[in-house]
Order: sequence, then C-alpha cells, then structure tokens
Amino acid sequence: MLISDPQISPDGSAVYYRRSWFDRDADEVRGAIHRIDRDGADRAFTAGTNDRLARVAPDGKAVAFVAERDGQARAYVLPLDGGESSPVGGGYKKIAGLAWSPDGKRLALVATAPHDPATARIFHDEKTGARHIRMLPFKSDADGLLDGMRKHLFVIDASGGEARQITSGDFDASTPSWSPDGSRIAFCSRSGLPEAATALSDIWVVEVDGGALTRVTAGNGPMTTPAWSHDGKEIAFVGHEHGDDGGGRFDTELLVAPAAGGAARALSAGLGRTVGDCLAGDLRTGVPVAPVWGDGDREIFVQVSDDGSASLRAFARDGSRARVVAGGERHVYAFALGDDGTIAIAYSTPTIPNEIALIERYGAERRLTDANPWLAEKDVVAPERYRPRADDGAQLDAWLIRPPRAKESRPPLVLEVHGGPHGAYGHTFFLEFQILAAQGIAVAYGNPRGSQSYGHEYANAILGDWGGVDAADVLRILDGALALGAFDTARIGVADGSQRPLRGRRLDARRQRFRERAGRFRPRLVPRARAADEVRRRRWPQAVRRFTDARGYGHDGSAVGRAQRARLPLPDRSGRTAVHHPAATGPHRHGVRALRRNGTRAVARRETAQSHPAPARDRALVHPAPQTRRRRSRRQRSGCAISPTRRRSRARPGVTRRRFFVAALAAASLLAPVVPLRAQNAGGVDPSLYSALRWRNVGPFRGGRAVAVAGVGGDGRTFYFGAVGGGVWKTTDAGRTWSP
Repeated sequence: MLISDPQISPDGSAVYYRRSWFDRDADEVRGAIHRIDRDGADRAFTAGTNDRLARVAPDGKAVAFVAERDGQARAYVLPLDGGESSPVGGGYKKIAGLAWSPDGKRLALVATAPHDPATARIFHDEKTGARHIRMLPFKSDADGLLDGMRKHLFVIDASGGEARQITSGDFDASTPSWSPDGSRIAFCSRSGLPEAATALSDIWVVEVDGGALTRVTAGNGPMTTPAWSHDGKEIAFVGHEHGDDGGGRFDTELLVAPAAGGAARALSAGLGRTVGDCLAGDLRTGVPVAPVWGDGDREIFVQVSDDGSASLRAFARDGSRARVVAGGERHVYAFALGDDGTIAIAYSTPTIPNEIALIERYGAERRLTDANPWLAEKDVVAPERYRPRADDGAQLDAWLIRPPRAKESRPPLVLEVHGGPHGAYGHTFFLEFQILAAQGIAVAYGNPRGSQSYGHEYANAILGDWGGVDAADVLRILDGALALGAFDTARIGVADGSQRPLRGRRLDARRQRFRERAGRFRPRLVPRARAADEVRRRRWPQAVRRFTDARGYGHDGSAVGRAQRARLPLPDRSGRTAVHHPAATGPHRHGVRALRRNGTRAVARRETAQSHPAPARDRALVHPAPQTRRRRSRRQRSGCAISPTRRRSRARPGVTRRRFFVAALAAASLLAPVVPLRAQNAGGVDPSLYSALRWRNVGPFRGGRAVAVAGVGGDGRTFYFGAVGGGVWKTTDAGRTWSP
C-alpha cells in the first residue's frame, strides 16, 4: 500500500490521506481516501478507485475531494455530521488542485479549461493521434505529451452550482492559495515569460470577483507553491533568483514577498541546503508541498533536503533562526499542520515504504499507520552508509545493501546511479534495491557531485563537465563498496538513469569493470552538416560514422560513439512514451548494430506509460549468459527484441518507416541550411598532434537532451542544436552562451 497527501483536521483529531494499491489485472494504480483517528482507528472514507485531493473545511465540518466517475473528474463535498457526498460543479478532463476559502463557503479548483483546438498552440487530433505543436514545452513528466488544454482557476460555491473561471489565457495556473479575507487567490504560472525559458515561473495574485491580476515576483527564477500569511501581508513560496535554471544546480530557498509585489527575501539563505524534497525513489513521484504558516505567523514550516535526508523545519518569519521539527535519517515527503499545532507527516525510510506519524504540539511523535504489515515476513535490509573520498579528496555519500541470505561467498553487485544529473539518493525506500538484495545481489548507490541536498558548491561541481567529475565520483563510490566486503568482481553491474549518455563514456567503454548494464539507452549524437542527404537515403548509421569518426569532435563523449567498445549486455526500453528515441531508427540503430558487431547482447523492449518491465540484469549477473547464437523467439521475431545475431528483427515495417521518415525530416530541416563541415581524413595524422585535446560539454545546462547538432563551415564558434523539448538553439561563442 502507498500513502500520500496527509491532511489534518483543524482540531488535530483525525488525518485524511490517500491510500493507493496496484490493480494487476487492469495494470493501474487505484486509490481511495482513508481517515485515521488519533487512537489509530483507520477506515475507508471514500469507496472509489481514483479518489484524491482530500481537503478539510476550515471549520472541520466537511471534506472536499476529487473523484473520477464515468471518465470525468469532479469535485465532491462530504459533510462529516452525516449524509452522502454530493458533486459540486461539472466534470473536467483533469482537476489538479483544490482549496477551501477561509470562510468555508467556496472552493478553488485548478482544472482543464475550455479551449479552441483551431487556435490552441498544440492541437491533438484524438482520431488519428496526431499533434500539431507550436509551443514549448510540449511535454511534461506528469502529463506526457500535452494536448493543448490549459489548466486555469475556477471558483465554485461549496453548496453547488456552476463553477466560474477566474483566470484565462495561454498559460497554466497551479497551487492556489486563498488570501485570509477570501478576496484574492495566489497561484503559480509562467504567464508573460519567454517561451524558451521553461524553468521560469512567477507567483501571481488574482482578484476573485474582478479577475484583475497582480504579478508578485519578477520572473527571475522558478517560483512555486505560494502560501498566504494569516495577516494577509506576505506570501511565502519556494524558489531561487538565479534565472532559468530549474534542474537543481542552485539550492531552492524559502522566500517571502509582499502580497502586493516587491523584492523577495530568503529566510533560508544561510542554510546552504535545498528547500523542498529532492530525494529520488521508485514508489512515488515528487509532489511539491507548499510552505505552511504557523500560529501567529511567527514561523513558516517547509521541507528541507539535507545530506540525503528530507526533514521538516520551521523558519522564523524574520529569518533569525530555524529549527528541525521532524528530522532523522528518513524522507519526510508530505506534511500538514492543524490549528492546534499538531502536525501530520508522511515519511519513508530505507526499510519502511511509507507511514503517517502524528507530532504533538510539545514534540512527541507516534506512528499512526501500518500500511504494509506483510513486510514483517520479508527480509528488508537496512543499508550501510559509507563516505568515500573522491579523487581530489572531496567527501562523497553512499550506501551499500548486502544480500540478507547470500547463497554465495562472493555475491554479485549492482552499482545504481541516479540521473538528473542533479537528483539525489538518500534515506528512503527503494523497492528495486530490496528486490535485487532478495535475489542475492548486493546494491551500492550514492550521490556523486552534482547531486542535490549537499549545497550549491556540491551540485555545481559538474558545471561544464557532465560525465566527468560525477562519473569519476561514481567509480570511487564503487571502490568504496568493494572495500566493505567480498564481492565477485567479474559480476558487477551498473544501472544508471538519465545521465547514461554522459557518464556512460567513463562507466562503460573506458573502464571495463561491469558485467552488465541496465537503464535507458539515450544516444545524444546525430549527424551534423551534410548528413541530410545521407538521412534521406536512409543511411543514418553510415552518416554518423562518416561525419564524426574522422574528426572525433563530440563523438568521444557520446554513448553512440563508444558503443563499438562496449562489452556488456545493454537493455534498451523504448516505446510510445520515449518520444525522444524511436525504437530501431536513426543513431539508436547504429548503437545497437555496433553492440552486435562485437558480440554484445542488446535487448529492446517496448513499454507503455503503465508498464514496468522487470530488469533483465538480474539473470545475467547471477548466471552469466553465454554469447552464442540462438534461434530467435516469436517475441524477438515480432520486433520486441533484438537478437544477438546479425539478422535484423522484423519490427512492424509501417511503424518503423513512419518513425524513421519523421526523424529524417526533422534532421534534414535542421541541418540542410547549415554550411557543410568538411570531414578530414585522419588516417595519416600523427596522434600526438591531438592527444592533448579533451572533450567538454558546452551545454546549455538545462533539462532535456540534444537530438541534433550542426556547425558552420569556416566558423569555429557558431553551432546549432535541436532539443528534445523542442526548438533550435544557437551559440556564437563556442557554447558559452546559447539563445533560442
């Protein structure tokens, strides 16, 4: 069972939360709202299968929530003194936010707004599935590919009636917070910001009755989750003022600004840690929790990520001090504050998936839930923390999970590497790690430099060197784990995330230490100038080699460029959700072919948004598979897998041709106008003339990936690239600065 979104009643007598479970037959996550009292009595509060966003009325007499019925999301209100829940307002495709007004008479909704497909900047034809995209960004981790519908604020009477839309325009609104007098609502939006600056967002205030908008912040950073003070003078929120950078290089701060707009002040400026929750796990996605003002507005409660933990802290309004409210080596991923000072927290540890605890006003804490009692019959292993040193002496942070019942004196080991690159592992439950340990495989994981929760200097250490400093740190984390026990060094695997193309050049081809590698294969290099003609003739792999191998420029650091030297099995997962690398096309195919040529197994899986394929690495680590030619199975012949032979798997030809044609057109449109770069014959060049050259990442340092790059002949400072998030970017100073 999964637990999320705790909400406490004003008097602290009960906690309402979402309880989720897995429906194997439907391959869906279901959820309903539960209520648990102070004495631990837990019961179902709703009977639906997709109920969420429980919100307790300010007077504690009713609970509003969102439920999906007949394919539409609706808001419901359930009186606590008896009676049935009743829907308020109409149905929406999605409701993403819900908040009571201070007087308990109205509700604010964040819901999909009506739109005109003919004028929307993303038009989704549901009949054919085609999308006409004219905006950035066009996809998100939460929603996938966008459909052009905007999310706006609506206000509706809690007793029923029609909802009234109070914001409109070509932007999305989120995280509403009512002013104490109920006349205004603060929210987060990207309205009026440059399209290409996808990390920027602002705090806005809208008049409930007139719709007039006031911009509170100045568009100088990613500002989120506003919370109005009880006296109505200020708004607290989380963000930083370092511009269009939302990846984690800068620590987010607890900021406070005048409600009428003006300069913000940081209450956490001296902390040197990330305000908010940045820990990675595999049981839940990160849902930001807004700051909460305490009684009398003297303190503001907010999460803080610190050295692999996420705690709850309270900051004085004047910034003079901060105190830990709920700390320890654990992951506090949600919380709620009652009017009486009682706090409900949802937390996880490396051995506890999730529970809810109650913290009394005087500080005593006790656990209320027992979400997964079946785990008492399983071997759940607590990790051993160790702090290895980097090559330059910097202290790193890492953990080792030993197999609870090792069947071998020298078990295999998997090195888990997070993505981001500014993600962070820590003191939270990871189901994948425990499953590997239960199968007799040790697991080492840690936070190389670039990770969050250790301060800006630590996260910023990889600036301009993604896949350099951090990859070296990862190898030191591995060395530290190997020093803690006897492991089979012939069976060491690596499972890495979104930084594979960059870290891979160090972890794979240059350091032959791993028996198997798993994760996502994301080649980031495609042919540059003069490649368009080759692409049109469907000779993409040859074009990659022709226009990169001779010069070596940019190729040495890419996963594709190193594929020929890889000697480890490489699972590849792609499908409808992996829009940035269609299966069996383009440079992706080149990398797979390179792996085939040297006898390395490569497996391609298709996955839908709901599928979670079991890792293929387990079997190969425990029982190394021989590199022999085998008869292809029906699944392989259908195009779901690439066999270890040279034969081409027969994927659906229509789909493959369409995907390849789209990729070819995109590359041709990007590359055709650029003056060709002349590939030089390096066969007769003395290697000593270029042996001192070193690869470097020229950015831009933002989320997403580059799918095509081109230079201008005769101009060594001007380059273009196409981004997965959309758009073409240009630099005229060899990568120091980029502009759309």
